[in-house]
Amino acid sequence: MAVRMASRRPVRVLETTALDHGVGESEATVFCPGCTAFETVWFLNGELMPTRKFAQVGSRIFHDCGTSRPCWLYRPR
Repeated sequence: MAVRMASRRPVRVLETTALDHGVGESEATVFCPGCTAFETVWFLNGELMPTRKFAQVGSRIFHDCGTSRPCWLYRPR
């Protein structure tokens, strides 16, 4: 029996300050450089949908771990 490799979707790394999510609903994976948290978040019309752990300040996303560094955003192409 042969093992088939799962296909991987290409991922685009967004800059830490870039929130180019357009109109509608979209998702992104957020990585916190302070504590290495890795989580999926949702956006509605370019605004972060409310979460307990992440907050949007301007065009940046921050984690509540105490670091002052903005999170990195990843999303599928």
